[in-house]
Amino acid sequence: MASHQTSDPAARILAWALPIAGISFAAGFFGPIFLSTSNLGPLLGIFVTGPLGLLAGVSVGALRVARDAPRLSVALMVSVWVATLLYTLFMIGIAPQAAIVAIPVQCLVIASTAFLLAARSTRSRLRDDQKRLGLIAVATQVIVLATTLFPPVIKPWWIPAAQQVSAPIPSFAFILDSRFDAGMHFPLFAVNRASLTLAWMITIVAAVCLGLLTRRG
Repeated sequence: MASHQTSDPAARILAWALPIAGISFAAGFFGPIFLSTSNLGPLLGIFVTGPLGLLAGVSVGALRVARDAPRLSVALMVSVWVATLLYTLFMIGIAPQAAIVAIPVQCLVIASTAFLLAARSTRSRLRDDQKRLGLIAVATQVIVLATTLFPPVIKPWWIPAAQQVSAPIPSFAFILDSRFDAGMHFPLFAVNRASLTLAWMITIVAAVCLGLLTRRG
C-alpha cells in the first residue's frame, strides 16, 4: 500500500484532497446546525467551505507530488487557479463581500507557485526559460489578486433611478467597502463583473504572449 501510494501521484493527490475537502465540508455543513438556529446554516458547507476545501486540498496534493510529477503538479495548480477565479465571479454575483472567501485560495496558489520555483527539489529540474515563465505566472496571479481586492465598480443597474445616489462613484473600490453592502439599504455601487473579467483576460493574454516571447528568445 505504501509503495503504491508513493509511485502513484494521482493517488497521493487524492489522499490529501479528499480528506481536506471532507473536513472542510463537514465543518461548514454540520457546524452551523449545532451552533446556529438558521435553516440556511448548512449552505456554508455547500457553497463555501466544501468547494474551497477541495481547491485547497488539490493545491496541497499538487505540492506533495511536485518533486516526482512536476508537470502534473503545474497542471493542477493552473486548474485550481482557474477554478478559483470562476468561483470568485460566482460569489461576486451573490454579494461582492462574499468574494473575500476566495482570496485565501488565490493567495495559496500564489504561494504554491512561488514554492515550486524556489524549492530546491523542483527548481533544479526547471530550465531557465521555465523559471522565467514561472516568474511571469506569479506576477500574473498577483495582478489578478489585486484586481479582485480592488475591482471596477458601477452603479447598480437593478435599483430604480430615483433611489440611486447622484454623486459620482469611484472607478475602483476595496471589495469590503461598506458601500457594497445591500443588507440594510440599497448599495451605492456594485462590482462591474464584465470589466473585471475583461481585466483578468487581458492580464492572462498579455502573460501568455510574454511567455511565448520569452521561450522563443
